Amino acid sequence: RPGQVRDSLSMQVPTWITWAGGLPGTVTRTHDSQAELIRLIQGSSARVIIITGGSANGPRDYVRPALRELRAELLVDEVASKPGHPTVLARLNTGQLIANLPGNPLAACVGFMTVVDPALSKMTGRPVRAPRIAQLVEPVTSDVTRIMPVTIRGHIVVPTEFRGPAM
Repeated sequence: RPGQVRDSLSMQVPTWITWAGGLPGTVTRTHDSQAELIRLIQGSSARVIIITGGSANGPRDYVRPALRELRAELLVDEVASKPGHPTVLARLNTGQLIANLPGNPLAACVGFMTVVDPALSKMTGRPVRAPRIAQLVEPVTSDVTRIMPVTIRGHIVVPTEFRGPAM
């Protein structure tokens, strides 16, 4: 229902953009509407448009249908990890990039780190960040690539207590 979804990403994403070397622009909130989403995308002059939420393939997820209507080229249709798997990166015929991050905070952060940060690095002429390698203190078993927040102590990595996508 209206007003029932907490918004933490409009405060986090601009900080992530700054960390990645970009210049954050305007934050716009909208309701779930494919037509409104298309209007906002077409009205944007940003080189990279970041949309949070609506990245899955459900009946109330309007980003992918909007991208199809705009004839955007899908560059990344999903990432093979959890959380963050429904992340999308597309290019409009204007050359603008559209990154669609999942609505859950940790999933959005993973999508940003794996898709948006490398794109911003390339756009700004910086090298793409190389992953750090460290030893995990406790083994983690999973049937998929699992990305989780950790604390790094020298060369030792300790998973945080909370690891769910909505944390």
